[in-house]
Amino acid sequence: MFIFLLRHAEGSDFRNKWQTPDSPLSDLGIRQAQNLSGLTRFKRVDLILSSKWRRAAETAKIISKLLKKPLEFFEGINEREQHSKIYGADRLSDISKRYYNESIENYNDLDWKFEDDEESVRDISKRAFNFSKHLTKKHLNQNLLVVSHDMFIRCFITICLLGKNYEDKVFNKIYRSLQVMNTGVSLLEYIEKRKTWKIWYLNDFSHLSKIKKEEKIKG
Repeated sequence: MFIFLLRHAEGSDFRNKWQTPDSPLSDLGIRQAQNLSGLTRFKRVDLILSSKWRRAAETAKIISKLLKKPLEFFEGINEREQHSKIYGADRLSDISKRYYNESIENYNDLDWKFEDDEESVRDISKRAFNFSKHLTKKHLNQNLLVVSHDMFIRCFITICLLGKNYEDKVFNKIYRSLQVMNTGVSLLEYIEKRKTWKIWYLNDFSHLSKIKKEEKIKG
């Protein structure tokens, strides 16, 4: 089983405001998603699984339509569920500054939650572990494209490497070292005989060079 992990395309106004579960794609994000459908690697995909959150869902729908691949929305592969005060907040607001400062102070604490009212990294890792079990139980003979989000993808990759019984220090070191760009593609393989995951590559976003060239021509 091969799994392409794809972070959704660019969300609308993400530089100025925190994204919400209903944040749509930007105009550039739509072009990014359309560009993804031209990648030959996705021709081997049997099924697309997507987060239900809007920016991931819109990315997956565009790819599914252009590639003519079946699409299913899957519960539990969404981004971190944040505090309600953070959703839609201006990134320069007082609450955003406090959120950022507290997250830095609790950098190594996998159980930290802002005002104790959101998901922690450990909560996301539990969802990631459950998703890995689902994949190995239901999709062993398929090649999948999974459209998800930054933190979930990083947790999933870390869980695939370490398993459920990990040391917090080791988990945090791997999780924090990973970076996933918008439309970044990672490829993992599950080897049934060994019951292990193999990473072929991480966060490939070389396909975005085509869009950057188009932007320069327009400019």
